[in-house]
Amino acid sequence: MDPEHSRKFIVKEFIVKECPEPTLQADYFGLEMLQLAGVPTYEFYFGKKPDGDNRPPKRVLVSGFLDAFQDPATMVALPEGAHPDTIKTILPDSLKSNKHIQQAMLIEILIGEYNSKAHNFMILGQSVQHLDQGGCLSSTASGKFKGFLPELTLQDIQDVIHCYSDWDPNLEQSTNSAYASVAEVIDGNLVIKDRNTAQHLLYQLRSIPQEKIDQALENAGFEDGENSILRLQSWILQIDQKLLPKYNGKEPSKRRDQYLRWLSTAKDTFEQAILMGGELSYYKHALRQRRAVLEQIWLEAMNKS
Repeated sequence: MDPEHSRKFIVKEFIVKECPEPTLQADYFGLEMLQLAGVPTYEFYFGKKPDGDNRPPKRVLVSGFLDAFQDPATMVALPEGAHPDTIKTILPDSLKSNKHIQQAMLIEILIGEYNSKAHNFMILGQSVQHLDQGGCLSSTASGKFKGFLPELTLQDIQDVIHCYSDWDPNLEQSTNSAYASVAEVIDGNLVIKDRNTAQHLLYQLRSIPQEKIDQALENAGFEDGENSILRLQSWILQIDQKLLPKYNGKEPSKRRDQYLRWLSTAKDTFEQAILMGGELSYYKHALRQRRAVLEQIWLEAMNKS
């Protein structure tokens, strides 16, 4: 056969993501942070989409990836009797110590991205691309709000390494088993399980110039000034008048308690950002503080391992 006719075509697929603007900005920032750390991600950029008559075009996030990559859900079997959505959280056994997945762990703790479950990866052999980062900073994956305070705590680390499922809101589980094989929060202590990987992750975090992080915030469209302050004020009203009453009215569960805590700290975050003149100045300040605290907590846990 003529080699020219036996070649396989490589196809790239593009997805247009529409979501609330702060989640879109968080997603872009998170992906750029992963790139700064050398974590494999797909191609991404902002685009514009028509938004009806007499309205300006809507900003969207355009993502492109090779169609040979697979959703991990196609590579595992659902455990007998498990809720169907459990499939979204299960990594194949071959990826439970995958370095491409683990590479993002400290970056995601820094930026507060809590939603790196199996369905947010694309897999090709041992190669992995990280997807959605819309749950970082003060955004949740569903476009709501959570706190992003400068004083990073063990609870913030636990929120990234562990999660509560929507189908069992009292069942705590690891966000993904690849992260849990590096470190977990156990009985209020950060426990390092893989010291070599933990050391590499710390080196990786320290290698990112702070000015590159500042630039990533600006690239994502965060700004200071009147427009930023007005939207921060509108979010505080939304929390007080809509979201807090909604979650206070739900049946008690650990998942509900987590959302109520997130809303309370989100309000604190937005109030502090207003005092600092807007989101850009606030996030620059918060990320500097969180980075310093995270390095200290991680190093202390490594020394105990």
